[in-house]
Amino acid sequence: MSILKEAMDILNLDLKTFDLKKLSTKKTYLCALNKEVVLFIYTGKSRFVLKNALFLDNLSSNFNLNKKFFFTKSVLCSKAKQYLSEKGFDIHVVL
Repeated sequence: MSILKEAMDILNLDLKTFDLKKLSTKKTYLCALNKEVVLFIYTGKSRFVLKNALFLDNLSSNFNLNKKFFFTKSVLCSKAKQYLSEKGFDIHVVL
């Protein structure tokens, strides 16, 4: 099962994948969305830190949607978690 499908099943969302190649050259992010929701997935093996959170917030500004989800299987820095929470992300970490 792909991580994108797994995240959509956990969050019980019906989304379509979105190719981020036009917005970013980073290959550690996946995206799926519909008219109301955007889901970002961090697939990197290293720790998700504040620098990554700033990048993700900048990336999410390209989508004017009400609900933003963030899903990762890597360790999440407390500062990054706080920043994303303040920006309105629902955060899900599975270790």
